[in-house]
Amino acid sequence: LSFVGEAVQQGTLDARELSSVILAASRLRERAREETLLLLAKQSANALALRTDANAQDIANAALSLGRLGHPELLSCLKALLRVKCQFGAVDLAQLAWACAVLKFQDAQCLALLERKLQSSWGEFSPLAVSSIAWSFAKMSVRHGPSMGGLELQALSRLGEFGPHELANLGWSFATVSSVGIELLSSMASRIVNHAHNMSLTPQGLSNL
Repeated sequence: LSFVGEAVQQGTLDARELSSVILAASRLRERAREETLLLLAKQSANALALRTDANAQDIANAALSLGRLGHPELLSCLKALLRVKCQFGAVDLAQLAWACAVLKFQDAQCLALLERKLQSSWGEFSPLAVSSIAWSFAKMSVRHGPSMGGLELQALSRLGEFGPHELANLGWSFATVSSVGIELLSSMASRIVNHAHNMSLTPQGLSNL
């Protein structure tokens, strides 16, 4: 780890390598000292945020790994990554939102930036991504605004594609922020009742619904 840390400090790693270092740090969190991993992750994330060769996948994977490390000290690194200009896809945005939720992200400016990025890519989202982002925004107490409205419209237009896990997450998310519309609630209830024999909901999933 010390060798990798030196490489990060010397600036010899490219964007993909820096992102991979943060990923490795998140996977080693139960095998190495927390202080060492946090320092390595912070240095790598801050270096990555300054790289001109960073793409959306590099940024999103790094953010996801910061979330997995789950330490409040990494919040400033996440903010720096969110300000990198990239063409984020649906999976990237779902990972960014999840990281924000896990690290208890409360910065209004960066949250607005994330919402703008989400609005430009709605058509790319799978049911899993929609339910994941809904969960993330609920954890961040995002009750209103264009992103929650967009999530609800996406869910309504494609509810037939949602499986039991996605429906459970969606139900919990909108109920948590008390923003679910009657139309979506009714449609979800009908889908569950009409297709209950094909759905294998876990106890947690049933509780969420």
